[in-house]
Amino acid sequence: MLKRFVFLLVLLLTVTLGFFACGGSTTNEGGLVVIITTDLSIEDMNAFRVEISQEVTPGTFGEPLIAKDYRMPADATLPATITIAAGTAPSQNALVRVIGRKIDAAGDTPIVLREAEVRVPSDRVLALTMVLSAACAYQVEVDPSGRYVSTCPLPRESCQPATGLCGSSIVDVDTLPPYDQVAGRDAALPIVPLDGSSVPAGPGAKEILSFAVAGVTGTIAGSDIFVSLPPGTNDKGLVPTIKWSGAKIEPDPSVAQDFDKKVLYTVTAADGSERVYTVHVSIALPDTKRIESFVVPGAVTLYTFGADEIDLEFPYGATPDLKNLVPTIAFVGKSISPASLQPQDFTNPVTYTVTAYDGSTRDYTVTAVIVDADAAEIRSFKINGVEGMVSTLTESIDVKLETGADLTNLTPEIQWIGKTIDPPAGTAQNFTSPVTYTVTSGDGTKTARYAVTVTRPRVSNVTFSPLGGNYGHTIDVKLSCKTPGAEVRFTTDASEPTASSTLYTPGAISIGATVINRNVKARCFSSRYEPAQITQFQLYSVTANAFDGPDEVTFGPTKCGQQAAAKTFSLSNTGAATTYSSDTPASFTVAPASGSIQANATITVTPKPVPAAPDSLDDIAETVNFTFAPNSLVRTVTLRQTITCP
Repeated sequence: MLKRFVFLLVLLLTVTLGFFACGGSTTNEGGLVVIITTDLSIEDMNAFRVEISQEVTPGTFGEPLIAKDYRMPADATLPATITIAAGTAPSQNALVRVIGRKIDAAGDTPIVLREAEVRVPSDRVLALTMVLSAACAYQVEVDPSGRYVSTCPLPRESCQPATGLCGSSIVDVDTLPPYDQVAGRDAALPIVPLDGSSVPAGPGAKEILSFAVAGVTGTIAGSDIFVSLPPGTNDKGLVPTIKWSGAKIEPDPSVAQDFDKKVLYTVTAADGSERVYTVHVSIALPDTKRIESFVVPGAVTLYTFGADEIDLEFPYGATPDLKNLVPTIAFVGKSISPASLQPQDFTNPVTYTVTAYDGSTRDYTVTAVIVDADAAEIRSFKINGVEGMVSTLTESIDVKLETGADLTNLTPEIQWIGKTIDPPAGTAQNFTSPVTYTVTSGDGTKTARYAVTVTRPRVSNVTFSPLGGNYGHTIDVKLSCKTPGAEVRFTTDASEPTASSTLYTPGAISIGATVINRNVKARCFSSRYEPAQITQFQLYSVTANAFDGPDEVTFGPTKCGQQAAAKTFSLSNTGAATTYSSDTPASFTVAPASGSIQANATITVTPKPVPAAPDSLDDIAETVNFTFAPNSLVRTVTLRQTITCP
């Protein structure tokens, strides 16, 4: 029988008076108290919604926070929202503690249910929702049409009073990050656990410790993170809750992401080394039931999914405790039995059953084996979340990275069978040239040598705005790279740009009147990407005259397969009436293409539909040239459309 509980929630806010230093810190304390007066079980509590919000605003920084008590109505229950207003005081280090009181025949026993540290930025009103169970994430109902929908309440928001900008703030305090692991933190601060001692992260620390999204905590398997959401759950525009260790993490955990596709998070250590995690979020259909990952320490996992079989391969000579193996399992469905992290006896094959939300089941047979004495093989080789192509026939491994990386300091994840591997697995290597990994079998009779080649994407080409052409006024040529972190180097004397050429900064290229055919050459550079294949250049001429037009007309962003709405602009004429004609750009329709012009002429530009599967996601940029009679003076207008595809 489920025991009943009465809960006392206490939020203790500890405000630092200064930066942490070795040996401790000075604090003042205040608190919030929420008393639950109804006798409800944990499951009962997740079935209700409560609307309660109250600000606790500090006075002069360094003074205690104002403590207030709230008694909730008898029909209210968790989750309850408490709004903590940080005001304009410096950022506060807050210790959030949830204390429950277990009332039974043994008496009234206080229990610490949740405890976490978080930094509250000085410009944000932080709304915490106290959730004592993840059961809400799995509450699913069937609507009248038979569709599965989640019954969880929509997220509330926290807002920045100065700007009015808001964002999701539904938080399970069990997964709040430590205060020094949020955006804007002071990276020099040590990690301060709840017992008060200082635990340095270490120069090489780069790890995601926990990851939750939409109220569901993910399963971390190496550099992969798996999150299974129930039917009907939204997987777009979600802000994850990440606990991590290192110097920095990208992208910013406080920024919403679309998890309908895999998302990469890069954790960088203080020594500059990196680890990339790939987040896989799956929304279960009513009949979905599958195992995504099955990991046991010391074993290489071999999946035979067509037969729903999984082998746990231990190296020759190993003596694993087969009676007490603890697997970490990621699955999509409602439940799995036996559960993940539950010790099992694998002296004989074990059947794992995944149950879908519609009640159907799927069985997997998991067998632990010791490999042959002469086995020497690399089974998988992964860098920065990218699985390499392993060929046992040619003893080669090709890894094509999806993002930029420092090839001189990459740490691969290797699944291998044998007695030794050299270089050792889990150690950083310089992959600017191929690296050979040697695997030796358990009995020493066989050696396999794999040549590992790592390639990375090329840096993007330069974007010119506006494009080269003939203009009637001084223009500011803007240069940019789409590649994150890349810089633009340029020349204006027709020489080839190098990494030591002039660095582009806004306003660096201004072309005034009476300039003819100014040659601007530019190239993007990044130490994390392969060089661009070619140098980009544009020719600019500026001649003051009666005829003129805008530098550029922009459209977008437009999704692939769709068409942007038309735009209009004016050609101006301060001289005598005359006529004009235009050329025909490939991706835009210009109307009227010719006509008369007195004071001005209104031109309509209609972009053509973006291809459903374009060859590139670069901007579609072209020029349209207008020629004016009678002296054939040319004026250029750049047409640009940005595109976006899922």
